Amino acid sequence: MTFSPSSFLIGVGTVIVTIGVGFGGGILVTEALVGNKDQRETSKLEQRAAPAKVAPVAASVVPIVETKPVEAPAPVAAAAQSSQPPPSPSPAAQNAYAKAADVDVRRETRREARARRAEERRAAAEHRHMRAEERREIARARREERKVERQAQRSSTERTADPQRVDLFNFD
Repeated sequence: MTFSPSSFLIGVGTVIVTIGVGFGGGILVTEALVGNKDQRETSKLEQRAAPAKVAPVAASVVPIVETKPVEAPAPVAAAAQSSQPPPSPSPAAQNAYAKAADVDVRRETRREARARRAEERRAAAEHRHMRAEERREIARARREERKVERQAQRSSTERTADPQRVDLFNFD
């Protein structure tokens, strides 16, 4: 395969054009999204964060008016007020109280349900732990039984075995 300078230069030119287009597109996108702060509008967040410009208030003279102290009402008026029943709360206040009570009931119900689930999980974990302990005890008992059976089998084979038998693995 021979070297062709024209295809080499076409390849290099293609790479340079591709990189240029990529950087140019990045600049265009960045400019569109970020842009110059002077040219774009301020967002609501920026408007709230900006210190509020307070217009200077012209000094105005407010006349001071003297007031006379009011005398206490007669005891008859106080008695008349106490005989009236206290005003009943408005329907909006009753509705708000009912909603708050409902929220409290739901919150308490959820809290009780969480506590009940936590207790069930603890009980299940304890049950699993107890079952694991039981399985370990059963396995331990089976190992002991097998050990006793092997010892009994060895002793019975030793009694019936040839007395001249040589133990190859005993180096005493």
